[in-house]
Amino acid sequence: MGVAEGMRVDALAQALREARAAPDAETLRGVEGQAAATHFAMLGRFFPPHLPFAGRSRHPPRDAANALLSWLYALLLGEVVMALHAHGLDPAAGCLHQNGHRAPALALDLMEPFRPVCGDLIACDLASHGVLRAERDFRVCPGLGVRLGESARALALGAFARAMERPFRARSPRPGVTTLRGAIQALAADFARAVETGDPALRVFLLP
Repeated sequence: MGVAEGMRVDALAQALREARAAPDAETLRGVEGQAAATHFAMLGRFFPPHLPFAGRSRHPPRDAANALLSWLYALLLGEVVMALHAHGLDPAAGCLHQNGHRAPALALDLMEPFRPVCGDLIACDLASHGVLRAERDFRVCPGLGVRLGESARALALGAFARAMERPFRARSPRPGVTTLRGAIQALAADFARAVETGDPALRVFLLP
C-alpha cells in the first residue's frame, strides 16, 4: 500500500469515528459524503486503462465506468425496493436520505452497505477481465452522457444476477450461509422488526 492509499484508509477510519459521534442526521450526511469521495478516489486504481474511472459522476455519467456503476446501482436499488415491499415497508420513508415521492429514500439508505459487492466489485471484474470495453460497449448520448449498449446491459445484468445468487458465509445481519439477495431480504426484515418493536438496534450487512 502506497502513502496515498494509506492516507485514504486513515481518512475512512476517521470518517467512521465521526459517523459514530455525529449529533444529528445533517452532520452524518456530511461525513457520509466525505467518506464516499474518499472511497471513489481509491476505486479508480482498480479499473484498467481500457475502461478508466477518474471520479464519480452521475447525472449524467460522463464515462463508461460511471455508466456501468450507475447501471449496477440501479439494479441493486430495485432489489432493495422489492425486499422492502415484501416486508411491508415504504421504500420512500428513509432515515439518512431525504424523503420524497420521487426518491425511495429508505431503499437508498439500506442499499449503501451492498454497493461495494453488488456494484463496485462487479464493475471492476467486468472491466479488468475485458468483458466490457469503453470503446466497444458504450455510446455517448447527447444530453444524457454515456450509456451501455444493448449487449453490455445484458452482460452486466447476467453478472449481477450471478452475484446475487452466489452462496457465501455471512457475518450479519444473520450469520450463516446465504446469498446477497438473502442478505438484502434479511436486512429488510430486521429493519421491519426494529420499526415494529421500537428497538433502534439494527444489524447491518457486513462484508464477508
